[in-house]
Amino acid sequence: MKRPIKFVPLVLLAACVSDPTGLAEEQFAGYYSHGFEVDAFRPCGSDEKWWVTEGTELRSRYAALSPKQYEEVYVEIRGHAGPVGKYGHLGAYARELAVGEVIAIGPAVEPKCR
Repeated sequence: MKRPIKFVPLVLLAACVSDPTGLAEEQFAGYYSHGFEVDAFRPCGSDEKWWVTEGTELRSRYAALSPKQYEEVYVEIRGHAGPVGKYGHLGAYARELAVGEVIAIGPAVEPKCR
C-alpha cells in the first residue's frame, strides 16, 4: 500500500508567497519623477535611478500631486526591484522597479530620506 503524499508543506509555502512571481514585495523610500521618456525612482541614499514599471497607482497619484512633468516627489512604495542592468529609455536606468503599492507620496520640499 502506498502512503499518500502530504501536501501540507506546499500549501503553507504557497500561503507565504505574496505574488505569483514567487517574490515577496520589498518596501522602498526615495524620490520619483515622471515625464516624457522619464519614469524614474531614486532610492534614498543612492544616486542610481531605476525605471518604474507597473506603476499605474503611482503615476496617477503623482499627476494629482504634481501637474508639472519631471518634478521629484518623495514616495514610500512596495514592489520588486529587478537585477542590475540597463533599462528604460536609452538603457539609462540601473534597475527596473515594479511598483505594487503606494504607501505615501508627497512634496520633496525637504530631505525626507532616513
